[in-house]
Amino acid sequence: MGLFTCPHCNSDIDTNDKKSGHQVNDVIQETFCSVDCSIEYLVHNSQMIAVDQYGSLPLSNENLNEFIEAFSNEGVEDDVLEHIKAELC
Repeated sequence: MGLFTCPHCNSDIDTNDKKSGHQVNDVIQETFCSVDCSIEYLVHNSQMIAVDQYGSLPLSNENLNEFIEAFSNEGVEDDVLEHIKAELC
């Protein structure tokens, strides 16, 4: 643990601070200053993340379901997931 910069808002993160609301995003293995920043980053960069993880778009049904489940586990809401799903097909 230590000092990081949030990839979404560029704020400083001290993961040693017990009051820090930081979030480690399991989808992309990055540390964000908050859950909200983590979710916003995922939503705004979903196509790039999908290509990085699976090579190209559109995703197969299996990969799409896996990708959407991972985003859901990070806290992305269902209506937003449907929008992302439509972009990746």
